[in-house]
Amino acid sequence: MHSFFLRIHRAAVALLDRRRMERSFSRSGMGRLSSSGMGVIALLLALSSPAVAEVPTKIHGRVVLDANANGQLDANEQGMPGIAVTDGVQIVQTNEKGEYELTVIPDPVQHFLGARTISVSWPSGHWPSSAWWRRLADLPADGKLDFGLRTDEQKLPITIIHVTDPHNGFAGDYNKILREEVTRMGKRVQLAFATGDLGYATAQDEGRAFLSVQQYTQTFPVPLMHAIGNHDVIGLHGPDWNKPTDYHGNGAFTKYVSPIRWSFDYAGIHLAALDWSHREGPKLETSGIEQEAADWLDRDFARVKPPARIYFFMHSAYDKTGKLWPILKKHKVELFLAGHSHRNVDEVVEGIPYLMTMNHAGPYKLVNILPEPGFQVIHRCMGCKNPGINHRSNNASYPKTGTCRVALPGLDARRGATASLADQTVSGELAAGNVKSQRLEADITVERGTAKSWGLRIGPDAQGKSVELLATADDLRCGEVTTDPARAPGQTTDKFHLVMTEEGISVWSNEHARFDAAYAAGSPVGITLLARDGTAKFTKVDVWELKEGPPIRQYKEK
Repeated sequence: MHSFFLRIHRAAVALLDRRRMERSFSRSGMGRLSSSGMGVIALLLALSSPAVAEVPTKIHGRVVLDANANGQLDANEQGMPGIAVTDGVQIVQTNEKGEYELTVIPDPVQHFLGARTISVSWPSGHWPSSAWWRRLADLPADGKLDFGLRTDEQKLPITIIHVTDPHNGFAGDYNKILREEVTRMGKRVQLAFATGDLGYATAQDEGRAFLSVQQYTQTFPVPLMHAIGNHDVIGLHGPDWNKPTDYHGNGAFTKYVSPIRWSFDYAGIHLAALDWSHREGPKLETSGIEQEAADWLDRDFARVKPPARIYFFMHSAYDKTGKLWPILKKHKVELFLAGHSHRNVDEVVEGIPYLMTMNHAGPYKLVNILPEPGFQVIHRCMGCKNPGINHRSNNASYPKTGTCRVALPGLDARRGATASLADQTVSGELAAGNVKSQRLEADITVERGTAKSWGLRIGPDAQGKSVELLATADDLRCGEVTTDPARAPGQTTDKFHLVMTEEGISVWSNEHARFDAAYAAGSPVGITLLARDGTAKFTKVDVWELKEGPPIRQYKEK
């Protein structure tokens, strides 16, 4: 019944739009709406009024520890106290029985009440076992909404993925490539975040831009969270953007994708997203955040108890209102990740590290959050052989050759025992070392000479398996995976850097292309240098055990 009234409400709004149009026609002598048409509007408006009443404003329920993680709140399961629940403007906490109650108050960026959301902000060591957010339009008339949380093993370091501005790029080739890469990395990646401009939202087809995002999110190998971008707003640069319908403005986004403001904790890290929603000027250009959004963010960050650290996601860092950066500085945000400009940016603003990622037609960032305050970043360019989805040559911060690299930070400070070999020219194979360790790193530089292929072999491990990495003039291969070696113009050397942990081996080529492979923990690590069908000169072969050292927080892109 509720959905019927909602459809009636939509129809009434559409007919009222038509009435305004026909008034304009009437003034120009082009036509007039019939009296029967006016009667239909009156009837529809009368029928639509119960729809508004059906959208609850008083929301209540419980947050329950779902002990058996079955997604249902069983009678014997206990409520969780002190859990935050929010409508995007207010934040309330559950009582000792896990109960909460709030009365929804207005939000100027969402005029249609039904498009508003209620969400839970769960603590570290837990994960939702039921839906973690719902639209008000989808709630029962009594406003009852319960949340279930299950226990979840979480510990640092964790690796998260940041993508942004796909502009309908979640469909097609890149969709498949990113999914396969994240699947291949397995347990090394815990979470993924997309910071908006998922499509090009239009009122003509509110679902077209978001259905593929919804499906992609539901089937992604790791949890994928979203922040809303300006192009996710229906009626973007016109007065209709805040029309009181269930899909104009942010409505379609909350219908298919996510709340516009959310937060949760994972492994002691507080992660939060905000809408970039303030509009001004004759074209209603987006220029910052509304006061309600700023107040919500300040209250949300104030809940974070030290030593928890804050990672923040928003579509753009541009804030003409001056409300955003003082809050980030006040709460000492450890990293701010954004998009919007389709280029790579590495800055520190108001003492806050700020990274922008290129648009999601190819690149993304891997952010390794360390046990101590700090992080490492690898900029991945998705070096597939299709240039249309590998790199953007227009309005990008890289040369038109598509070269896309990031310098690994100063790893020398983390070295333990070092074993180096003198310059070697090989036409076959040369063993570079055999170091037994569960955590090991190596740097290898190759002048490829006349060889048609060159690289290294790692292993065999305790199970007899080896990892082989071979480069040619055109590409780089690791097992069945092929990628772009990302050489600069005229570059005649290749650099390989490998890291072994308890979970396997990661190899970077030219500080750009990353491959991941399983490797038995504790196995001897034999590194064999390869030069096939010719000779290659290995000018640096440096193998060392990875020791504890100072956290690496920043990086620089070339």
